[in-house]
Amino acid sequence: MFEFLSKLFNNNKEAIEHSEEKPKQKTSEESKLRSAKDTYTDRCSVCGFYGEFHKNNRSFREGYQCPECNSSLRYRGQAASILKIFGKPGQETITDLSKDDEFSQLTIYEPGLIGPFRKLFSGYKGYRNSFYWDDVDLGDYSDDIQCQSLEELTFGENEIDLIISSDIMEHVRQPWVAFADIYRVLKPGGYHVFSIPIDFPIKSKTTYRVDTSGDDDVYIEEPYYHGNGVGGKSLVYTDFGADIESHLIKIGYNVDMDVMDHEHVDVKKLLTFVTQKNIN
Repeated sequence: MFEFLSKLFNNNKEAIEHSEEKPKQKTSEESKLRSAKDTYTDRCSVCGFYGEFHKNNRSFREGYQCPECNSSLRYRGQAASILKIFGKPGQETITDLSKDDEFSQLTIYEPGLIGPFRKLFSGYKGYRNSFYWDDVDLGDYSDDIQCQSLEELTFGENEIDLIISSDIMEHVRQPWVAFADIYRVLKPGGYHVFSIPIDFPIKSKTTYRVDTSGDDDVYIEEPYYHGNGVGGKSLVYTDFGADIESHLIKIGYNVDMDVMDHEHVDVKKLLTFVTQKNIN
């Protein structure tokens, strides 16, 4: 898989580096060219909108939001991966899939509070979402949201068909413990579809920004935060590298990484991770 990633990113290296240049001044013609480069045409895998997607964000993963449903590129990547697994002929979007009787019977767990999938799946009997509060007991509820730690889930073994996490694993204090507990609660053959920030070119080794070997966090790198979806901030513990695959395989997962089928340079950089619990 690392060879696949290296080939993927090396083939696009010149285009990627060029796309991220920041000229000090741009002529009107250069501005038009850059605007065209930050725009592409496609169908939204969440709602089905067909038309132009504009970057409108410093981050390509958070940009290119759908004009109809507001889903960013990374969410559409996850939607495409979920469709690849569960979709049937004629189901081109997650909205289509959400109306499928068989899919609606699945047990689905999605940690976090934001994103386009919640409003589509929240009516399912088997849909669960959660947030982590340090002052709420695990498994208890606050404002109808269950408190869960991915390192210590309160679910039983072999309970969940599909887990969706969007840019969460880098904020988990001990990510490999969390990946192992996710494996525990997945049903045999169940999937974890997730996104994480990946640097370009991809590093071979995962970097740990915080020493979590003791009870207290010890900063190795300068503290760095992302928004937590509820107006606060969340510490980044881990910068994942290509060795994430070997770590996940050791846990027992089958590992795949999906790239969306589009020639735009930013779209080709987007990775969605798809891990499956072994059936045996």
